[in-house]
Amino acid sequence: MGRGHAIGHHGELLQGTFQDRSGRSHRALVTMPLPGLVTTAEFRPLLDRAPDAPLVTVRPAWRRKAQAAAELMLREHLPTASGGELVLSGQAQPGLGLGSSTSDVTATLRAVADCYGLRLSTAEIAALAVRAEGASDSVMVEDRVVLFAHRSGRILEEFDSRLPGMLVVGCDTDPARGGVDTLAFRPPEHTPAEVASFRVLVGLLRHALATRSVALLAQVAQASARINQRYLPTRGFATLCRTAREAGGLGVQVSHSGTVAGVIYDAGRPDAERQADRCVRLLRRRGFADPQILTVTSAGALV
Repeated sequence: MGRGHAIGHHGELLQGTFQDRSGRSHRALVTMPLPGLVTTAEFRPLLDRAPDAPLVTVRPAWRRKAQAAAELMLREHLPTASGGELVLSGQAQPGLGLGSSTSDVTATLRAVADCYGLRLSTAEIAALAVRAEGASDSVMVEDRVVLFAHRSGRILEEFDSRLPGMLVVGCDTDPARGGVDTLAFRPPEHTPAEVASFRVLVGLLRHALATRSVALLAQVAQASARINQRYLPTRGFATLCRTAREAGGLGVQVSHSGTVAGVIYDAGRPDAERQADRCVRLLRRRGFADPQILTVTSAGALV
């Protein structure tokens, strides 16, 4: 039997259209990792599979993208394998923007690799994940902040620094919606002016990480969220921004393909917890679902 794990995330700090070194444009993102939200996959090989049985069975049965990833892995890396059973546990409700499908897929690929003693690079996992689900975020990259092209699985830029220490008051902005179907969502066609803005924002993100400035990082996140309101509006975005100002928040970050959002605080400030508590109360009063405080450690992990 093989086992694999993968973390989720809490939406994005930056998402837009960016150019690679050759000048080619890519839709890409920088996620806010959420190591407290973990998917576990177990893969058991079958020695004797019926001819008409699927190559891989999965439980729960609705986690079809993970099943597709396991089958793709077996066909391409282990063509003589007879198939197997995949069991997934943990993770969050899909469609909220928490990286549920990519976490399922990444954990699955790691479990199959573990079962057969294969070593897959991060780039190989990313490429397989994109092929299995059509678009992927960067949860398989756990040791650094990256600008990740989610439709091609390419890392466009690796940043030298990890995330600074933050508190994030997270919430679901639209629980009645039941999530967002990422693949059914038409990819945004950013205007030339927006693309120019993203070029500025990624430069500011570099500086924010290099100087460990939570205030600048929060400004980048809110500017990115504001641009993308044209394509997938966040319910109550104006109220979120107003609440952040009233409760001493530094800015708002959102999932650009889901319904979660968060208000960012600098964990190094002595009044951060008090202000975050006030933010929780205000968000509850204003109808946002289950606001809670998430802690971003200085090493870059959310718990």
